[in-house]
Amino acid sequence: MNTGIGDAINLASKLAAVLGGHAPDKLLDSYEAERIGFARRLVATTDRVFSFVTADGRLADIIRTRIAPVVLPAAMAFEAAREYLFRTVSQITLNYRGGPLSVGAAGHIHGGDRLPWVPIVIGLINFWNRLAIGFRYQHAVE
Repeated sequence: MNTGIGDAINLASKLAAVLGGHAPDKLLDSYEAERIGFARRLVATTDRVFSFVTADGRLADIIRTRIAPVVLPAAMAFEAAREYLFRTVSQITLNYRGGPLSVGAAGHIHGGDRLPWVPIVIGLINFWNRLAIGFRYQHAVE
């Protein structure tokens, strides 16, 4: 679900910028280039997990029913394992560094990084917060 929401926000903010006259039409060309790498990783990971869960054979059954139920809870006792799992599942480490719009830096924040937490005015969506802090698409696609 996070992926679909992220895709919708990515595309909606670009469409809003173009339709609102804040960015050139060329901005829409960046959508696939930004998302395709992540989409490929997500599909590959999903395929690996599905293959593990549905594997046939006695060894696969033993791993699923005897080993995983013991090892996974023990691993989750470690803060580092819980943090890794949270970051992976929540996708908060996803970024677009190296994407077609990812240029420049402001301190420790680089083009393509996730937008840091900013105060949100009730009733406004994150796109408008981006505009309020000076974010402009047209600088990246000129």
